[in-house]
Amino acid sequence: MRVRTVTVFVHLHDGEGVSMEEVLGTIKTASRILQTCKEKLEEKDDDGCSLEVQTLRISFTDPKKFLPWNGDLHSALKAMDGVLEEQGIQFCSLGRIENPTEEDCAKIPEVIASSGRLNVSVNMESAQFDLARAVAKATKTISQHGDGLGNFRFCASARAQRDIPFFPASCATPHNQLQSLGKLAADLESDSNNNNNQRLYFSVGVGLENGDVLNKVMASAGTVDRIEEALKEHYLPILTSIEDEMTQCTTSLNSLFIGEKQNASTPQSRVFFRGIDTSFNPSLDEGEPNGSIAAAFEALHEVDCFGDLGTTSAVAISTMALQALPVSQTGYRGLMLPVCEDRRLAQIGVSGDISISSLLLLSCVCGVGIDTVPIAGDFSEDRLARLYLDVAGLANRWDKPLSCRVFPVQDTGEGEMTTFNSPYLVNSHTFKL
Repeated sequence: MRVRTVTVFVHLHDGEGVSMEEVLGTIKTASRILQTCKEKLEEKDDDGCSLEVQTLRISFTDPKKFLPWNGDLHSALKAMDGVLEEQGIQFCSLGRIENPTEEDCAKIPEVIASSGRLNVSVNMESAQFDLARAVAKATKTISQHGDGLGNFRFCASARAQRDIPFFPASCATPHNQLQSLGKLAADLESDSNNNNNQRLYFSVGVGLENGDVLNKVMASAGTVDRIEEALKEHYLPILTSIEDEMTQCTTSLNSLFIGEKQNASTPQSRVFFRGIDTSFNPSLDEGEPNGSIAAAFEALHEVDCFGDLGTTSAVAISTMALQALPVSQTGYRGLMLPVCEDRRLAQIGVSGDISISSLLLLSCVCGVGIDTVPIAGDFSEDRLARLYLDVAGLANRWDKPLSCRVFPVQDTGEGEMTTFNSPYLVNSHTFKL
């Protein structure tokens, strides 16, 4: 198991003017927080073991709220990219456009093309076909430039909560909405009573790459009725340890920030642990146990082939048990089924035994949605728009976070094999829309 991401959420004020100088300053503070958390997680325990932290990420709120979205956007993005490079941060989410227009969607390819570090997402509703078509058009434009993988950093989402550690759907809760999280309400009330509203708030979320753990869980369980027990035995101790380490780390950082407070006019940083996205997320590791989510479920008596009869029940039971684990949780908290990041799932895609419709069915009970699904490069924008609407419809009907990220593959027709040359992706057939 690895830590796929430690993500710092930058809780900027929503609806208030934020200068680019302030934004760039928050990147530097967030980088410091990230490095401290990474060092803590990678410390060796009493048995000489430590966690590998793969990536450090920063996530903002809504790019229309803190960037000159209708002004000199290019210069602002260039400035952010420069500071990110300086700080050694390779992944940054500009956040989620909460109320996108067709004009906003037309700008997204420019944002994605401006830097390989930048991610962005748009919020979707289920009755906005023109907007969905604009998102589909942006997806096609992105796929036609660069290495063709720009859509790795863009998605549409619906009912997606804030503070998801995983990209590209990640976005931070605005400062003025932090009270809704509960854990900060008393602290923020104290700030208000002391006339000290100059604090800069950050929080830390952790996302895991843990397909090997799920394989152990399912092999131990054997049947669906023992999944909850197996999760508590094999997964909960890992989560509890990470929670303890991150709580200690953020407490120490706050003590440092208080000690560095220079004067009343200088904003004081405050950081808290937001939680772990307990989702099961595959790796491309081979061997035993391997990192495939799909393969893990095939260890159960009730599931012969992932996607076949019995899968929906097993996935639903797993998700409910996962979300009930007694640790601080944030994000999707479900099962991630990215076709091009799961060897067994990609293999099933080649055989034709799983489709976008069957992945949508599983999304109803496990949450996350359609992820890294390869489609033909000359896809119909109308068809993709309908898929976005279906994802939004499910999310809104059942009040669950879902996202949709597809990979149009240039010069590849429907049902043909992809030819990705990336250590982070596995090839499969393009899916029918």
